[in-house]
Amino acid sequence: MRLSELLGQNLTEDALEAGLDKSVEILGMTADSRHVLPGYMFAALPGSMVDGAKYIGDAVKNGARLILAGPEVDFPNGKLPDGVETLLRDDNPRRQLALLAQRFFKFAPAKIFAVTGTNGKTSVATFVDQILVHAGMSSASIGTLGVKAGDYQLPLEHTTPEPVMLHAILRDLYALGVENLAMEVSSHALSQFRVDGVRVNVAGFTNLSRDHLDYHENEHVYLDAKARPFSAVL
Repeated sequence: MRLSELLGQNLTEDALEAGLDKSVEILGMTADSRHVLPGYMFAALPGSMVDGAKYIGDAVKNGARLILAGPEVDFPNGKLPDGVETLLRDDNPRRQLALLAQRFFKFAPAKIFAVTGTNGKTSVATFVDQILVHAGMSSASIGTLGVKAGDYQLPLEHTTPEPVMLHAILRDLYALGVENLAMEVSSHALSQFRVDGVRVNVAGFTNLSRDHLDYHENEHVYLDAKARPFSAVL
């Protein structure tokens, strides 16, 4: 995909740095420098344990052409590493990655049902998928049990995958002819903006109880995360 098509409305002077060749092809994207291939975009995401900015050098060595980073990321002498076409700065690089992943992979099932809540996500997503299948519709599910679409199955490390993997899965399901998708959305995924690029048609909320407070600061923060499908994603 050409850089101009990928970035779209982000092609602004205040967001981009360095000379920009809009015809440059971006061949993939990742937030893991070990998975960067020549022509990729590398998302240098801040983390609670490790800052992705520390791995920009590794990503560049592997062929990264575009760097997505927060406004605090800087380079020696203010100069981008050789080989990098441009740097895209964003106040919320995690959310921006989700939006760019949607634009890069483009395709997804036509109708997406998202369910969140402390308990019951897997059951509800499975029930919705089964109801649609029994109604004669093509359907799939994403969640704790992995990706399931008929005979197609893919195990997942997280209930809700990181945005690049998530949108790659959505594209693959579209290619398989899947028109409906029931997916679980965890509070971790919501607080990390993983699904902000997903075009959700219907969202469901099962319940809220004391859980994941080792990750979320308190119950109010936990509730705010669970409410994001209705306040920011739909």
